[in-house]
Amino acid sequence: QDITALKRAEAEARQSEEWFRAAFEQAGGGMGLRGIDPRNPRWLRVNQKLCDILGYTREELLQLKSVDITPPEERDVAIDYNEKLRSGELTTFSREKRYMRKDGRVIWANITLTPVSGPDGRPTHLISVIQDITARVEAEKQFRLSAAVFETTQDGIMVTDASNCILLVNPAFTRITGRTPDEVIGKSPS
Repeated sequence: QDITALKRAEAEARQSEEWFRAAFEQAGGGMGLRGIDPRNPRWLRVNQKLCDILGYTREELLQLKSVDITPPEERDVAIDYNEKLRSGELTTFSREKRYMRKDGRVIWANITLTPVSGPDGRPTHLISVIQDITARVEAEKQFRLSAAVFETTQDGIMVTDASNCILLVNPAFTRITGRTPDEVIGKSPS
């Protein structure tokens, strides 16, 4: 009976490991397990999505520390947050930060770090979940630039919808026409 129970426990452990491996590898974002030492946070395990985001092979990434792919001017901040996670001051942490890809490009990512505790309750490693948000950050940057041009250009600009209804005018439009936004928004240009 003890042998049967042991075999069942081993089978359950194998199944659990298979489920973990499948979830880890097939996650929609980059995932990695890292060491807990804030100054030496080595990657212990990484999924293929993280490798794709950062442009490294799995073998290359496992030779690096997370600070190796963090821009130098941001490393102290990263080390500080890692220390807070290790000490228990933070139980999880999420922020937007930059990473340096293998090809030299800098990307933006949203990273969530969560410590995993050992049997004694002390953190043994960190789970990192990383989403590439470079496209969103670049779109926001372009939007801010367009908004600045819209507000500061000397040319009058009027934005209409498909039914030719005025949605927006810039300050130069008001200066040139003498018409305020309240007077023209919602009306036809004619």
